[in-house]
Amino acid sequence: MIHTFLKSIGFSELYQNKELYQLVGDIIRNPDERAMDQDTCGNEIACFTKYVENDMGICVCGSLLEENQFQMEYYFPFFRGSGITTMEPVEIERHASSESFFGICDELKMGIPLIFFVNNVADVFREYRHNRQCSLSNNTVLSALACNGKILLPIMKTKEMAALKRKSSKKKDGPDDAGQGRRQVSYGKSYAERYGSLLERVTARYERRYFKYCRK
Repeated sequence: MIHTFLKSIGFSELYQNKELYQLVGDIIRNPDERAMDQDTCGNEIACFTKYVENDMGICVCGSLLEENQFQMEYYFPFFRGSGITTMEPVEIERHASSESFFGICDELKMGIPLIFFVNNVADVFREYRHNRQCSLSNNTVLSALACNGKILLPIMKTKEMAALKRKSSKKKDGPDDAGQGRRQVSYGKSYAERYGSLLERVTARYERRYFKYCRK
């Protein structure tokens, strides 16, 4: 299956699965980096990384079988950031369909939970085997790929535009609090809150039992 963001790292003319399998095979045979470890059930896992440009490339992950056979489970293009993005604690959860993980972080600066794909799968397994926990904190580096983008520039506002913006803000703020001299805002649940609530119920049912099950 052709990944949507392959075009973001230079593979815009890759359309056929045959070409994709050849590319994946070359990454497995000639990786720039490889990481191997065991999951909590004792299965050997491996991740092969090939760079196509500085800090950009493709990672192929799967299982090591008998006689040095490798079974690919998934692959993903990536861009690696260079600095720590957030210092907030991160909770790691496993996807139900593969040995891949996603992170959940309550980013206070943005005011919404961030949900992202975890690239360093082998490090997650190693952390859990050594410390018996599946959470990382104080060292999260976030990066992203996109198929297109826009450059947003500031607009010089006229006096009429500034007055209209102030009037619109007053309508959104709601009534004044006479005792505190502050504005009270009453909103329903935002989309992020509803999504976070739904995600918590889904992961509680399908994901959180994974490591406990493997320890039995």
